[in-house]
Order: sequence, then C-alpha cells, then structure tokens
Amino acid sequence: MAKTVSESHITGDKGVAAFHTYCVKHTPYIIWRPETVNDFGIDGEVELTSKNTQGKLEATGEILKIQIKSTLKGSYIHKETAEAFEFTPREDDIEYWTKHKLDVVLVIFNDATDELFAKKITKLDEGYFKKNIPITISKTDNILSIGDNRFLEKYSQNFKQRINYNFKETLSTNIFRFSKLPKNILEFDAKILTAKEIFEQLPRNERPIFLIRTKKIYSFSNPSIFPKFKDIAIDYSSRKELLVKNLLKQPENSRLVAELMNLEFKEFCYSEYIAFNKQYGRYFFVLKSKTFTSRIEYYDSKAKKKDTHRTVVSFHEYKPTNFFRHFAFETKFLYDETGLFLVINPQYFFTSDGMMPLEDKAQITKLTNYLTSKERNQHVLNHVHFVFSFLAKGRPKMTLSVLEGSEIELASYETFSVGFGIPLDNRHFGKTETHYDKSSQQEMF
Repeated sequence: MAKTVSESHITGDKGVAAFHTYCVKHTPYIIWRPETVNDFGIDGEVELTSKNTQGKLEATGEILKIQIKSTLKGSYIHKETAEAFEFTPREDDIEYWTKHKLDVVLVIFNDATDELFAKKITKLDEGYFKKNIPITISKTDNILSIGDNRFLEKYSQNFKQRINYNFKETLSTNIFRFSKLPKNILEFDAKILTAKEIFEQLPRNERPIFLIRTKKIYSFSNPSIFPKFKDIAIDYSSRKELLVKNLLKQPENSRLVAELMNLEFKEFCYSEYIAFNKQYGRYFFVLKSKTFTSRIEYYDSKAKKKDTHRTVVSFHEYKPTNFFRHFAFETKFLYDETGLFLVINPQYFFTSDGMMPLEDKAQITKLTNYLTSKERNQHVLNHVHFVFSFLAKGRPKMTLSVLEGSEIELASYETFSVGFGIPLDNRHFGKTETHYDKSSQQEMF
C-alpha cells in the first residue's frame, strides 16, 4: 500500500512556506533558519538584520525562536470575531516555551484565509497559559502582512534605536524660506544720526522701517511715501540702490540684509501683540490689555486639520512668587546659495507683570526645565507650526510687508528626504513623518 500524505502535513508545510516568504519579502530582510531535527516545540529561528551607515545589510545577532501553528479547519482558532480570536496552546508547548532562554514568537497560519499572525510569548502570557486561559490574537495588531514592514517594531528587543537606515523619510524642519524679498535696499546720507532722535520727532506711521549705520540710512521702503521722514531724516538726493541678491553673496553686506529683515519681522510681530525682549533675545506673546490675566489664540492646526486654540499667556500663583508664563520663540537668519531663511526655535518666557522678566534666574531655569523635559519632537513641531500658522493667519505664506517695491513673504517649512528613519514611540515605523531641528547648523549671520 502506498504511503499517503496527510492534509495536516500539507497545511503545516504551507504555514512554514508562508512565514518564510514573509521573511524574504520583509524590509529589512529577515534570516529564516528552519529546525530540521529535534522538533520539541520550535520550528525554527529568525535572525534580524539592519542597514548600516554605508547602506549595507548586516546581521544583528539578535535571534528569535519561532513556533508555527498551521490550521485549515480552525483547530487552533477559537471564539473568532471580526477583531480577534483565541489560541490555547498544549501543556508541553507551554513548558518548553517558558524554559527557553531566547525569546519565542508564536506564529499562527490560517490556511483557509491565507493569513499569518504572530505574538511574542511574554511572562504575562505564561501566567495565562498555566491557568488554562487562552491567549487573544488581534487581527490588526498581530497580523503579518507582506509590505507592512513592522516585524522589528513588534518583536525586536533592540528596535528603539534612534536612527534606522532601513527606511527613507521626509524630514520637516523649523527653517522657513523667504519666498519674496525686496529687489533693492535704498541707501541715503543721514541728516539725523541716531534712531532715537528720529523716533522722538516722527511717530511710527510717519516713518519707514530703517537702519542707521555710519551716517547712512538704509531701508527696503521708498521714503517718498513718508514725506516728513524724507525731509527731516535723509538727504534724498544721495539715494543709492543696492541689489539684495548681490549683498547676500557677501558675508559683511549680508548682515545688512539680515538686520533690516529682523527689523521688518520685529515690527510685524508687534502688530500681532508679540513683544521682543532684548535681554533674552526672545519674542513673547503679551496680554492685549493690562486688565487681562490670560490670552488665548486660535489657529489652523496641521495635525487635527481644523481650527484649535492655544493659551499663549497665563497667570500662575506659586507662593511666594506670582508670575505670567508666556509662549515665546527665538529667531535666526541663515543664508546659502539658494536664498535667505528664518529659523524659529520655540521657547518660554516668564514675567512678573506681563512684561518685565522674572529676576530670579534659578526659578526661570526650574520652570523652563519642567516644561521642556516633557516635550519631544512632535511637541516642538507643533510649537513651530503654531507660530507660523498664527502669524500667517492660516495661509500658506506669511506676509511681512505689502509696500510696493518692498514686498516680503515667508514660505512654509523646508522639507527634505534622507536615507534613514527615526522611529517614534507612538507611530508605526515606515509610516512616520519625522521632525528634525536643523537650527544647530552653523549660524550665517
């Protein structure tokens, strides 16, 4: 009589083949080694791999033992619902898994649906097994699907490395490009040699934004629209036009552009009730009235895709000191061959009365450290997005100046692709948008 091949044997081979295929097609590649002899509850092992900094695949030396249970008629699947099912192991399997010195991953293959599920055996599961309580397998969290490359995330002990070269990601920065700059800076001989004198003689609406340097006055704006300033402060006949694009190519002259842009940005912030503290070099949101004790601003939330709000000033009573906490930020200007950029770094600011900074520096450090210690990349990105969204009034660009000839616009985040990934604790690896603070690069101005 000829030997027959049982249906269970075929189903078992299908399960091993399905898992092997999953390993081969996983990114990064998973090394599968089947056990050919002495099968005492383990069908094989996998060794995990990762890409190094040169982009080459390396075996990590991390080994996981694999037990594959294959079923056609649901012999291992009980109390199945649309979301999950239960699996009850045999006592000899339980005993072997609990004694094993390496991590064991249980893989279940459903031949009827051609689906693979996997769950790592943990101490908690061992306790369940000893009480004859079945383990629950989630059809979403525990499924192994080709193309969903999260085996390392789910089962590797060493997964949470800060940089992983197996994936490419798009990084968002806190760097904003000036999409529109004035063509020229206008230079004039100065009749009045200090800005203070000009401020005393001319109110804000009767003077352009200007800079005084060595008896010269510079401005992006044509003084003709400010007749008193034109007559009192400058010798209009000495007018010179300096091309901005040429100034930016010269380190010393690029400072002139940056200083004028800084004044434009500062004036723009003042119009939105955002003050600048020179001592700390920091912009901070201020109260719109001395009678208020808090300030809330609404803005377009990128994460929630809807309008939301943020408390930007709040009053706190911690005896013996009462203080105001302000949302704040610092700025830097960068320049390279592609253009001019503004860097926004979120911060906090603490005042005694809504304007004057707290004098106790130790307390400021303590308060700041308490807040920033809780923040991660996503929090920082949300802060940066809030600043831009608020100042841009929900539009894709921030308009600093609309005066003819001196229009200034700031575009949204600079992004770029890199050949590595940075996993986040609360996001699925391979689907993560990672956020990177590029402001640590060398400051140009």
